[in-house]
Amino acid sequence: MVGGTLRSVINLPPRHLKTIVASVVGSAWALGRDPRMEILSVSHSNTLARDIADKTRLLMSTPFYRECFPATEIRDDRGAVMDFATTAGGSRLSGSFDTSLTGRGADLTIVDDPLSAQDAGSEKERENLINSFEQMVATRLNDPRTGRILIVGQRVHENV
Repeated sequence: MVGGTLRSVINLPPRHLKTIVASVVGSAWALGRDPRMEILSVSHSNTLARDIADKTRLLMSTPFYRECFPATEIRDDRGAVMDFATTAGGSRLSGSFDTSLTGRGADLTIVDDPLSAQDAGSEKERENLINSFEQMVATRLNDPRTGRILIVGQRVHENV
């Protein structure tokens, strides 16, 4: 997210590279530009969250990335796929809406596919998602005035 935009939504059909561009490359790029940044990546499932985190960490370990962003290194003592930190004090925490985020904050929150297509027809699942977003995700910004939230996914229902 560039400039003064603090809240953005990217809606595209499936298989249009939105996760790769926004969640994988986007979070690696953000940490490359500011290795002190704290990023929170949330998805509808831990499986998807782990896949995105794994791809991000793999990208950040390539010679190309390290050449482009030499100041951004993953700490040896905190290098888990789902929760890693940079030597400059930044971090990237990944999880699903079921993950506990207590005590953790973010400068950038990326919500990727917040609701599965299978759950879109359930009013209860949609309400749970909205409540989780409002109570858990939106409250995790380190500074609500400058923190950024990006939501990426296909539009599966008119209310979410």
